[in-house]
Amino acid sequence: MVHPSDIILPPSFADLKNALDQVNLAPLECDGFTLLICSALHKQNIPFTRMLGYVESPLTGHVVEPHMWVEIDGWIIDYRLQMWVPKYVAEQEIIPHGIFSYNVAEDMGFNYHGDPTGFNYLPDVVLDFMSDGFYSKLKIPASLRETTF
Repeated sequence: MVHPSDIILPPSFADLKNALDQVNLAPLECDGFTLLICSALHKQNIPFTRMLGYVESPLTGHVVEPHMWVEIDGWIIDYRLQMWVPKYVAEQEIIPHGIFSYNVAEDMGFNYHGDPTGFNYLPDVVLDFMSDGFYSKLKIPASLRETTF
């Protein structure tokens, strides 16, 4: 089984993960957290897809529905699945968290199923209010803006 710390990300995605790790404690569920991410990416003209669907795990028996995550160039960005699935099962950390591929999620025993969903950009002041100030701390790294998708 793949451990989350073993995932090797392209440099620009590693930089994005570091930026998102800084706002992980924002008091938002998956819908709000994806809105935060999408707003920051949209502001920098970085292509993304906001996904709506469900995640199932035959390993744990959990189905999380509805669930939202962000996809960029085939990579999943999901910082909220851990809210709904116990982080440790049988003493192993098995919940996908952060930025990872669909294959890694499957290797960890989680299957993502979803479709693109809409995105409405909100003013920065609203995003900052709903995130207790975390939105203003989210800085999209220049390395991601320079990546060709």
